[in-house]
Amino acid sequence: MVENEDLEAAGFYLQQPLEKFLKAFLLKNGWQLKKIHELDTLLDNILIILPELKEYPETCERVSGYYMLDRYPTFFSSDISLQDLKEDISKSEKLIHLLFPEEKINIAI
Repeated sequence: MVENEDLEAAGFYLQQPLEKFLKAFLLKNGWQLKKIHELDTLLDNILIILPELKEYPETCERVSGYYMLDRYPTFFSSDISLQDLKEDISKSEKLIHLLFPEEKINIAI
């Protein structure tokens, strides 16, 4: 993906597992499953339980945008940089680790 400079696809493949981890945490805490892809909205529900994660909404909003960009490319312009993507990967790994400390995660690009 990134070797071919397909940053949009790399962003999409970052969004997918982060969405699943956020939903898994919510389900583990009694949340009723909903068809939703907006990570910042999912995180809003988590912040009720773990307000100390208040530094992550911006990351979740940006990573949600990767989903939209990859799924609906004609409606959104791509301004993803490799540096932004690396930063979002790092923050996503930290967020997942805070939600599931036992998980060993290494998202590589």
